[in-house]
Amino acid sequence: MSFLLQFRKMTPRQAFRNAPISVLLIVAVIFGLVAPALAEGSVDDLRSERESNRRDAADAAAQLDTLSAQDQELLDAIADLDAQIALQESKISAAERAITDAEALAVKYQAEAESFDVGLIELKARLRESAIDAYVRPSSTAMSQLNNSDLMEEAIRRSFLDDIAGNTLQLVDELRATESKKLSASRAALDSAAEAESRKSSLAAHLAEIDAAKAEQEGLRAEVQERIDDWQTEATDLEQANLDIGDEIRRIEAEAEAQRKAAEEAAVKAAEKAAEEAARVAEEAAAETGSTTTSVPESTSSTQPPSLDGDFLITHRPVPGAIVSPFGARTHPIFGSIRFHYGLDLDGDTGDPIAAAADGVVISARWMNGYGNTVVISHGGGFTTLYAHQSQLAVSVGDTVVGGQNIGQVGSTGWSSGPHLHFEVRVDGVATDPVPYFP
Repeated sequence: MSFLLQFRKMTPRQAFRNAPISVLLIVAVIFGLVAPALAEGSVDDLRSERESNRRDAADAAAQLDTLSAQDQELLDAIADLDAQIALQESKISAAERAITDAEALAVKYQAEAESFDVGLIELKARLRESAIDAYVRPSSTAMSQLNNSDLMEEAIRRSFLDDIAGNTLQLVDELRATESKKLSASRAALDSAAEAESRKSSLAAHLAEIDAAKAEQEGLRAEVQERIDDWQTEATDLEQANLDIGDEIRRIEAEAEAQRKAAEEAAVKAAEKAAEEAARVAEEAAAETGSTTTSVPESTSSTQPPSLDGDFLITHRPVPGAIVSPFGARTHPIFGSIRFHYGLDLDGDTGDPIAAAADGVVISARWMNGYGNTVVISHGGGFTTLYAHQSQLAVSVGDTVVGGQNIGQVGSTGWSSGPHLHFEVRVDGVATDPVPYFP
């Protein structure tokens, strides 16, 4: 008692240091018994919570709207279903093992019960023989023993009879024990068979759940594959559109160059013809006046078209938004496939005005596959700029524009995941990085 009083006044550390060995042993035993139980319960709770979370995630994945879901949401939903399927597969394996074990136990206990039947038959036969022996032999009494002249012989006979009676009681005990064992074995066999049936019901539930999860998984994977195919189709279409745009730009500029040369030649011929006509008129006038002096006017060419040749420089940023996707090869953030990007994606909202990057002439203003509503401006010297995905076009082919002039509005037409401006700089029809041309 004195130790308990002192123990209450001690700090936990002092109590631990000063406690008798017996007390420490008791505490250790208590914690040794309680801690595993608590730990096991906590693990079961955590497993149950994890299973519940996985089931909730799988249910949410099954209800996902694939049409409006983002790519990452689809992959996350597939991962949730994968986890649920893996969990159910592990439970199915465990249930199948438990069914096999329960059926094996049922067979074992049934065999034991049947083996006891043989022992019961043998014991019953021995007991019957013992009962017959006891019945046909005369019973001994104290009076018969006194009347017997040979007391030693009677004592021996009495001992044999006691042995027979004892053997009979032992046979009865063995019979009852064997019957009890048979009954236990039969009950164990029934219990094992019932456990196997219960496990089969659980297995059927797990199989149904995993079938539903796999069906949802296949649907989501098909949607992901469709989006991958769309991405690859987009890459192919944009590659072809890039080639088509390059060919068209070269064709248009070749035609413009041919027209320019034709105009120059026509202007030269017109000037020569005008000069010849002026000379003829002067000669005729001189002949009429008798003067031999002729004056030939100087040739002029006021019809010469303005030239846009020279080094190209962007004088106006098409939209104020930042670059959200640079020029060059880019990898899909979800699917991992690579596609070449032939320009810059500049951030913007639908309807934002788009400015011409520099002075030039509009050589194309129409819908282009992959690019949507697109304007192409020639700046001379083989330089052109391209403005794609527009919601509205504000210029037409042949329009002369100055840097900063409105040529359309930001949109999301063609292969586009949202409103922005796709801006390109091309040299002789070939796309090049626009960044070096910004001031």
